[in-house]
Amino acid sequence: MIPGGLTEARPATAEVQEIADRMDVGGGCFTHIKVFKDLSGKNNLELTGYQTNKTEDDELTYF
Repeated sequence: MIPGGLTEARPATAEVQEIADRMDVGGGCFTHIKVFKDLSGKNNLELTGYQTNKTEDDELTYF
């Protein structure tokens, strides 16, 4: 993987799932989020984009 680049879709790691759990909107509604993690080695995260009104079956695409 190239830093800042895209990868193929794959199951969430525990770290990624923890971020997603914080964004749970409930009620069968979903939000796609784009989170930047800096390369400092610290756990600095920044929400850089989001899309609302998604379903569980919506494909994840770059936005």
